[in-house]
Amino acid sequence: MERLDLLDINNFIQKNELKEVTSSRAFKGGSSTSFDDTGLWSETIFGTLGSRKRQIKFGYITFQSTMIMPIIYKKFSSLSPVVKNILQEKDTYTVISGDIKQSDNGETGIKFFVDNYNDIDFRKVAKSDKSDIGEFVEKNKKKIFIDKYLIIPAGKRDFMFQEGSATRQISPEINQIYEKIIMINNHIKNMGADPFLLNNMQKLLNECYEWIKNKMTGKEGIMKGKVLKKTCDYSARMVASSDNDIPLGSIGLPWHTTMALFEPFFFYYLDSELKQEIINILELDDDSNLDFQDFKHFVKICLKDPSYISDETIDRIIKTGKKFIDDKYVLVKRDPVVSRSSYYSANVIMLKKGRAAVVNPLTCKAQDLDFDGDAIAIYAVFTNEANKQAEKMNPAKSKSVWLNPTRSNEQVYKIDLDGLATLYKMTKN
Repeated sequence: MERLDLLDINNFIQKNELKEVTSSRAFKGGSSTSFDDTGLWSETIFGTLGSRKRQIKFGYITFQSTMIMPIIYKKFSSLSPVVKNILQEKDTYTVISGDIKQSDNGETGIKFFVDNYNDIDFRKVAKSDKSDIGEFVEKNKKKIFIDKYLIIPAGKRDFMFQEGSATRQISPEINQIYEKIIMINNHIKNMGADPFLLNNMQKLLNECYEWIKNKMTGKEGIMKGKVLKKTCDYSARMVASSDNDIPLGSIGLPWHTTMALFEPFFFYYLDSELKQEIINILELDDDSNLDFQDFKHFVKICLKDPSYISDETIDRIIKTGKKFIDDKYVLVKRDPVVSRSSYYSANVIMLKKGRAAVVNPLTCKAQDLDFDGDAIAIYAVFTNEANKQAEKMNPAKSKSVWLNPTRSNEQVYKIDLDGLATLYKMTKN
């Protein structure tokens, strides 16, 4: 433990043009839908509700008194029983020649620790097995305290509106911690640095740190649950239905699902008119240059609520998809995979309505689909090599797909008795 790399908060605030949060109120006085301009959900500070900016824009609090950085607070607590007692207000002490001595006439708490911090030699105070921490603290004394604190983007802990009223949607714990920190900070501003208030403020900062750390770690945390999570990009899982109008070797997919599966291609083929429509839907600045992250956010909006998008925009999206979609394949998989017939490839037909995948009835027997909520997984194929391989798995283009790999005399795509009787009756005359 020789060096400490910590974020320069002041530089981060200046570089990203962050704004200060000073109010713990959610809404303006008398309103239940208009956010307080200086509060934890301010659209001025964090961006408008539903915007991409609201997902990435931080805010910050300026403390009225110096506080200990939470991650360092834990190291102080393990440094020695004396320091731990001071931080937890269990006894009173004085500082003599760099060492901390117990004294009936002494003081304790965060304020005492901060006021005497520069006079303490932590190499003397540290337990013998914690000498490395004592040395570390001495070398990094200027980095121990903070006077500002970042607030995570409002989009990560936001409200949802239903029928004109608002309810908190995500992470109420962190919102409550932030509210208490701001209220105590405002009390300190009005009443002075009372030791009781400072101690409570430090406890809340430690709780905030623990909450964020827990979100980073564990099975559902950011690292294991997102960064290291095994996921398949550009895939979908959908309920299946059938339609005779869908040819064998093709699959009907809703326009928004197709856009999600082939995001990079759609983004590449966007024309200026459709780009401007997306900019307007995302409420970006008129002179914004739509980037891929903006487009991904637009796709998420479409997947969540397709009815939000006008028919004219949908028609333009379908027209954009038709520029490349005829040459593309998707792999269609039915779980559980028991044989090669559980997979087949298909060309995509973009559908304007619906939210289900639509397949040719001949594939129902092969994949054991009986339309009681059965789902299929769909994977986009991108490269030329993968497309060539996928073509060999398309039942409309490769006869080898029709034969069951485990029973060579049995066909996979076959008409059962009910289907044959229906065809006979329909074509009898």
